[in-house]
Amino acid sequence: MRILLAVILSALLSTCASPPSLLERVVRSGELRVVTRNTPAAFYYGAEEPRGIEYELARGYAERLGVGLRIYVNDQVFPDIVSGKAQVGAASLTVADSRRETVNFGPAYQNIQPQIVYRRGTKRPQGIEDLVGGRLEVVANSSHAALLEKLRARVPLLTWIEQPQSSSEDLIRRVAEGGIDYTIADSHLFELLRHFYPDLRVAFAVGPDDHIAWAIPKGDDSLRESVVSSIRAIWYIIAYGVSSGTLFRGAGSAFIIGGLAWCGAIFALWRASKAVSRERLLGMGAT
Repeated sequence: MRILLAVILSALLSTCASPPSLLERVVRSGELRVVTRNTPAAFYYGAEEPRGIEYELARGYAERLGVGLRIYVNDQVFPDIVSGKAQVGAASLTVADSRRETVNFGPAYQNIQPQIVYRRGTKRPQGIEDLVGGRLEVVANSSHAALLEKLRARVPLLTWIEQPQSSSEDLIRRVAEGGIDYTIADSHLFELLRHFYPDLRVAFAVGPDDHIAWAIPKGDDSLRESVVSSIRAIWYIIAYGVSSGTLFRGAGSAFIIGGLAWCGAIFALWRASKAVSRERLLGMGAT
C-alpha cells in the first residue's frame, strides 16, 4: 500500500511540475532564434559573413548561453515575436508605448534622435511649420508616423504620405535623388548613410530621443532577465573589437559602428568589467 501511495504521489507531483521557462527552452533546444531586418543599422550580408551591430550582439548573447544562433531577415518583426517563431527581435527597434502592448523590451542600449532630412540646394526648413506644402514621406505604421500624428495637433495643416513597401533607407535615397522633399531618419542610420549621399543634410531634430532595444515575448520574464544581465557587457566587448580592428576589419563603416558602440559602452562600463558566467545568465549560480 505504501509503495502504491508513493507511486501515486510521484505521478501527481510530476503532473504539477512547472513547465520550463522560455530561457530554459532556448537552452534545451540548443538554438536562439532571432528575427532582424536587412539594414545597415542592424544586419546586412558582408563579403564573407553576416555583419551589423545587431548580428554581433545576438551572436555574443548566444555564445554566452552556450547555444547556436539562427538569425533570419523578416520586416515583420513583431508578429514573429508574438507567434513564437522568434524568441528575440533584434532589428534596431525603437521602444514605443504602442509596441509594449504586444512585446516586452530588453534594456535600452542606444539612444537615437529622429531628424528631418532634406537635400542640399533646397530651402532648409527651420521647424515643423516649414514642412507644410512639401512632400514628406515616412514608413507606414512606424514610430515616425506616430510622431507626426502627435505633431499634427500642433500644426493641423501638416500632411505626409506613409509608404508600406519602403524602408527608411529607401526614403533617404529618395530625398537624395529629389523624388521627395523630406523624410524622418533616425540619427544613427543617417550617420551610416550620409557618406553615400553627400548632398543630404539634417534640418532639425524632431521629437524626443528614442531608445533602441531588443523585443522579447511577453508573459515570461526569464529571457528578458538574462538579456538584462548580459547585453551591455556584450556591447562593450563589441566596441573594443571594433576599435581594435578585430571586428569589421576593412569595412568602411567600422569607425561609425565603433562610435555607436562606444556610446553604449561608456554608459555600462562598470557592468562590463565583471565576467558574467553562463550559470549566472541561466539563473543557476549562487546569489
